[in-house]
Amino acid sequence: MQPSTDEIHFAREAARGALPYADLIAGRFVDIAGALRDGRDQEALLALSDSADDLEHFLRFLILVQDSLVAASPDDGTAVRDYHERIVTILESLQPALGHADFVEVADALEDDLAPSLRSYRNLDAAVRAALAPT
Repeated sequence: MQPSTDEIHFAREAARGALPYADLIAGRFVDIAGALRDGRDQEALLALSDSADDLEHFLRFLILVQDSLVAASPDDGTAVRDYHERIVTILESLQPALGHADFVEVADALEDDLAPSLRSYRNLDAAVRAALAPT
């Protein structure tokens, strides 16, 4: 299904702020990892819960962008899909550690896997913005 004109416009506008947003969220997850390592578990878990909403918004943005890119640039659409899947896989891998309150493993995954993956959006940003540019 082709995205509507409104969806493409929204994706274009959202793409303008996506890179700083991804960097901001990545920084938060590094801070949360540090708090977990310092034994500030309650503070870190509260921050993790708050940051989950921001991450969910970013993931929704990726889905919208992927849908909008498929028609304009299938290769870029595939790259965004693969990036989205990588983030989701990392999040799924956090579930067992969170369930067992293994905060060292959670901290490692946040800092070593999730934050760098969020920051790697930088590699997609120019292609996404170019593919969404008005023709």
